[in-house]
Amino acid sequence: MALGCKKPLRIMILVEGWERVINSVFHPRGCMRAHQSHLDLDPLPGTWLWGVALHRGYRLECRPRDDCISLEEPLLGLEARLCPIGGHRLRCRGEVYVMVTRSRRLYVGPVEVAWAEEH
Repeated sequence: MALGCKKPLRIMILVEGWERVINSVFHPRGCMRAHQSHLDLDPLPGTWLWGVALHRGYRLECRPRDDCISLEEPLLGLEARLCPIGGHRLRCRGEVYVMVTRSRRLYVGPVEVAWAEEH
């Protein structure tokens, strides 16, 4: 699969007491007309994160945690942590928007990636 300006990224996700390695694709701003840099993650059906994203999307608080980011729903006390594999670093500021895309992937943005060779 040719990715062009998109970059594949493996993510360790910790949500609801379990962790799993999933595939994602990073879309930098401007890539394929993206208005903001974001991640497209493999589907996560059955999780609270997928549930809130499924119906018209949702805004979550986002905080950097070491090289990871923490997506938080403070009213319900829910958290999902996304950690890149391979020495990369994820960054976010304030809030992110999560939604399920037409291709059934989980969109999370805005998010930036510092690639291992950049830091």
